[in-house]
Amino acid sequence: MVTPLARAGVAVGADGLMVEVHNHPELALSDGAQALTLPAYAQLIREVRALREVATPTVSESPTQDQAA
Repeated sequence: MVTPLARAGVAVGADGLMVEVHNHPELALSDGAQALTLPAYAQLIREVRALREVATPTVSESPTQDQAA
């Protein structure tokens, strides 16, 4: 559930994510069910970076005086 919600958040403009990562989630003292493994986290980061590039418009430069006239 963590990965789809994180992707959805970035797709609608979230500026940050809070994600629990654990090298052995099944051994975590708490929240192991929602913790990502290190490889799953690395994959999530690749995915949300790609989404952000597509979903976030870039700021265009201001027109120069020549272009504005």
